[in-house]
Amino acid sequence: MLRDVRTITDRSEVLNWSKYKNWTIQMVLDHDPQFLVWAQNKVPWFDLDHKILDEAENSTVRCT
Repeated sequence: MLRDVRTITDRSEVLNWSKYKNWTIQMVLDHDPQFLVWAQNKVPWFDLDHKILDEAENSTVRCT
């Protein structure tokens, strides 16, 4: 099943897939920002607005 790519700009948008099904973007951002970064990089039809993505990337603890 192909999905249309649409940039997500609204933090109150609810995910309808994944382990975070029925969670808002903001809820995932608060709980597991790394998931949003992963989805942006790995899921072809998932596209976050750059402001949300920047926040997710800056909230992620990086291992060195």
